[in-house]
Amino acid sequence: MVVIEVYDMKERYSIIAKNAPIYRKARKKEKTQILNELEKHLCMNRSYIAYLF
Repeated sequence: MVVIEVYDMKERYSIIAKNAPIYRKARKKEKTQILNELEKHLCMNRSYIAYLF
């Protein structure tokens, strides 16, 4: 059985805010990895996550 942690919107935005400086300094391949990981964990659209950065 796979357990997926569910975040509310405040938690999602705080996770994105913590990763924003890392994302801004990252190169293209690293940005792709960050977006893929956050998309999987936060269950959000990757284009919306990139917009929030």
